[in-house]
Amino acid sequence: MGGAGLVPVHEPYIQSVIDAQAADAQNAYGQAYNQLASQAQGLRMPFGGSRFVLLSEQLSADSVRNQAFESAQLRSQGFNTAASLLSQDVDRQNWATGGQFSTTALANQGCGHPLCGDA
Repeated sequence: MGGAGLVPVHEPYIQSVIDAQAADAQNAYGQAYNQLASQAQGLRMPFGGSRFVLLSEQLSADSVRNQAFESAQLRSQGFNTAASLLSQDVDRQNWATGGQFSTTALANQGCGHPLCGDA
């Protein structure tokens, strides 16, 4: 599939899905941090102590990395789904018109489809 005319697509719901995932990740981070703080208190580890700081910073870094990875997966999945749907639309148009359309031609010449940059 020639992608010169195909622009990155974000379905109307993708940002709300990503926002919900981010909220879940923040909630999980908060719970993990509270658990770490509780364990530190049980071990009489001072909150300003270097061991607690290192553990909490590692927890924070892991949380940010996981959130970014999950967001990237959601965006990739959304784009792949949109590209697949565009390809299916082109295949249906091609079949209906006896082979006059191609995915590359529509993407490069301005097909007017919402997934193309010229719609």
